[in-house]
Amino acid sequence: MEAAKPITSSACHCINLRRAANAVTGCYDKALAGTGLTLNQYSMLSNLQKLEPCSVAELSRQMRLERTTLVRNLKAMYAAGWIYDEAPPGNRKSQMRLTQAGAEKVREAKPLWKQAQEHLEAYLGKETLQKLTETLLSLERLPAMHQE
Repeated sequence: MEAAKPITSSACHCINLRRAANAVTGCYDKALAGTGLTLNQYSMLSNLQKLEPCSVAELSRQMRLERTTLVRNLKAMYAAGWIYDEAPPGNRKSQMRLTQAGAEKVREAKPLWKQAQEHLEAYLGKETLQKLTETLLSLERLPAMHQE
């Protein structure tokens, strides 16, 4: 049996960030697996719960996600019966709310999400995690390069 190769970084900073994001997402998804939710779904449901009722645009702004990405993910949650739109028929602005089943999913998943949070904090340490959070917030403000 061949020994596992050590993990090395890429010359590309973006690839390194994506790899790290995938590893962290996998950790949270594994913690939430028993609930039937992914991290993305849990995050959307818990953010919706804080804002409800809210439109897709409001949720998109709150989560800082592209609207099209959000809509694609919301379709599955509508189908699962975790959210509904209370806007009158024909109204172009949605007014999303959690169903009772959606609220129960958030209640079920929250302690597992907290365990994943604590696991990440224990792995990195509070100070490193704080510095990482500050760095990530800074990266969210990264201006696009101008082409000449």
